[in-house]
This record gives sequence, structure tokens and C-alpha cells, in this order.
Amino acid sequence: MLCQERIDARLSDAEILVRSGADIGDPHVFLRSLWTQVYDRAPMPLRSSVLRRLHALSRLLGVAYVHGDAPGSPA
Repeated sequence: MLCQERIDARLSDAEILVRSGADIGDPHVFLRSLWTQVYDRAPMPLRSSVLRRLHALSRLLGVAYVHGDAPGSPA
């Protein structure tokens, strides 16, 4: 389980990368990694806030991403 501080730090780092235009590679792979690293390891009471932030990152990247979808499948 991740604590709130670790969750915030990881998602803030990811948002900075996206906003700065850093080369993150395939945005779907980037988001899938965040889901696995953060959402899947977040305590249940924190998951809704993590979910909102991950969806906001998806919008920033201009991609539709649904956790659990196969790569390349329509979201």
C-alpha cells in the first residue's frame, strides 16, 4: 500500500513530465504504468482521488485510457 504522500509525489512527478512536454513514449504505456504503480497500490479510501488525477492526465495527453483495456483497443 502507498501512503498519501507517495501517491501525491508520484502523480505530481507524472503531471510535471506531461506538462513540460517531456518524451514519455507511448502515452497508453505511460498511463498503464501509473495505474499499476499508483492506483492498484493505493488504499481503497484514496482510490477515487487517484482515479480523478489519472483521468486528468489522460485528458492532458489527449488519449482515452481505460485501465484493463488491451493496448490499441478503442476506449
